[in-house]
Amino acid sequence: MVVSRLSDSIGDASVLAATGRSRASWRETLENARAVQWNHTVIAAWLVAEHGVGPWWAQNITVDFEQHSGRRRPGQRADGSFEVTVSRRLPVGQEDALAQTVASVSAALDLPAASVNSGGRYCSARWKLHDGSAVTASVWPTSGEKTTVALSHVGLASESSMHPAKEFLRGALPPALR
Repeated sequence: MVVSRLSDSIGDASVLAATGRSRASWRETLENARAVQWNHTVIAAWLVAEHGVGPWWAQNITVDFEQHSGRRRPGQRADGSFEVTVSRRLPVGQEDALAQTVASVSAALDLPAASVNSGGRYCSARWKLHDGSAVTASVWPTSGEKTTVALSHVGLASESSMHPAKEFLRGALPPALR
């Protein structure tokens, strides 16, 4: 599988610790509320307003519910498009990691970045592709002189395009990360 279900990457113990309830309990609550008839935004807002769930966890619970109920495939966004991400740690500081990532991805795409944001704790770059999709890079410091680099391809038209997109992203990582 190119992209895992959300419940595979964020365990039930984490959901329980953060929200006081298990995934199964949240799924039952949402089923009883007939949330299967609501859109993503309404479900997440309801979890925040009615149950005091933090916004990040509300998104997590909502995506899990949508995947569990068959409304959303792993890797599928609320708008119906698909997304894949790869991430690695680079043994350099954030500024160097961003520069290496922008150079490597620009070379792989044969396209300059449409935008680069080098200010703040989370740096980013974005490449707009001719098919309407985009490649994004997020770069943030982790520990010591290590930096995490995450590359995403967003706006993919189909589930079948996810595997080739993920392979491309792996090859587009800076050479030290491949």
